[in-house]
Amino acid sequence: MWQGLGHVINSFRKDMLGLEALTSSQGAGVLDMLKIPWTYCWSDSLLPKPKDWKDHIGMSSRIALADELDISGFYFFQDAKSYTPPDDLAEFLKSGKPPIYIG
Repeated sequence: MWQGLGHVINSFRKDMLGLEALTSSQGAGVLDMLKIPWTYCWSDSLLPKPKDWKDHIGMSSRIALADELDISGFYFFQDAKSYTPPDDLAEFLKSGKPPIYIG
């Protein structure tokens, strides 16, 4: 998580809170040490909770309890009904099996 959001968190720490930036190792460690919750955006039907996750990391496709980490399910583009993909993307999607996106 820190690799993807560390720069955003550090900007907030410096600009809004007047705190020093955290290094990559500090940032990753502080999330676990303070048991800071975050939301995973996949369904537990797709990927069950890994056995090596610590107790403060919960998993749910529903609203989590206050002390759990929530797995929210998927996010969907709200305007998907009116979205028209570019022609090259539409052709790619029609050309074979539906792709799987992870990222």
